[in-house]
Amino acid sequence: MSKEIEEVVETIPNPLVGEITEPLVHSEHLLDSDLPALIEEDEIHGSGWNKRVVVVTGGASGIGLATARKFNLYADVVYNLDKDRQDDDNISWIKTDVTRPSEVRSALAKIHEKEGQIDVLINSAGVGFSGTVEGADPDDIAHIFNTNVVGTATVCAVVIPYMRAQGRGRIINIGSMAGHFPLPFQALYSASKAAVINFTQALRTEVAPLNIKVSCVLFSEVRTNFTENRIKNREDDKSYKYRLAKSVAKFEFSEQLGADPDWIAHKLFKLSNKENPKATIVFGLMNKLRLFFKRLSSEKCINKRIAKKY
Repeated sequence: MSKEIEEVVETIPNPLVGEITEPLVHSEHLLDSDLPALIEEDEIHGSGWNKRVVVVTGGASGIGLATARKFNLYADVVYNLDKDRQDDDNISWIKTDVTRPSEVRSALAKIHEKEGQIDVLINSAGVGFSGTVEGADPDDIAHIFNTNVVGTATVCAVVIPYMRAQGRGRIINIGSMAGHFPLPFQALYSASKAAVINFTQALRTEVAPLNIKVSCVLFSEVRTNFTENRIKNREDDKSYKYRLAKSVAKFEFSEQLGADPDWIAHKLFKLSNKENPKATIVFGLMNKLRLFFKRLSSEKCINKRIAKKY
């Protein structure tokens, strides 16, 4: 990367390391125009609007709940597949652990039997992690990948036959900027989201001839209960103590200044109505700039910059 480009990148607040401020969050959302906005009239009263059956995994809280409510607001029939019940009586809840294929099959079969169709799947069930790889419990490692990767793949595998039979469908998987910028002390989470990104791209090619449109969305921090629900190691070696504490403090602070989950939900709703969605959609102007400059940088340069921050 040239010196001039590095200087430009240095001036862009990094959404992954807690340098975003509240005014930037709002301006970023206003400037972002990767998806053509539907006017409010069209979203609610558009001619030819057909009610859809939408399935949201992990819809009991955070981005999942905000998304379920957004789709329900615009007259879609919404089902939440989660281990916990959501705080919204207008959304149908089916107790489902996405890491258990039998529960996923049962839930989707019930939905299809009742509604006769499944039009949109939003895979938002996921779990975070902070700590060293050395100190990670094997059960926690399995749980992270089973939820974030295997769970996503399982729900997709079960829903595709229904979409194939009806000749259409939309699948949106929730990725993360951490899948492109893997962070120390979030290694397991970063790896799981990188897997989701690659899985989505491959699946999209597989099912494109079936008129099933698959996308992965990427964004950085969002203000939800994800922070307190993140899996943390019970104990990490003291040799990591200072760096670990500094890193965790940075990304947890950044999450408190992150995007509003309603903003994410609205963009997911607009994406579900897009005729020809891209394979990967990045939410947020700063995130788009980061990926743009990543293409101009070497892997060594990127890793050096991340190490400097942490």
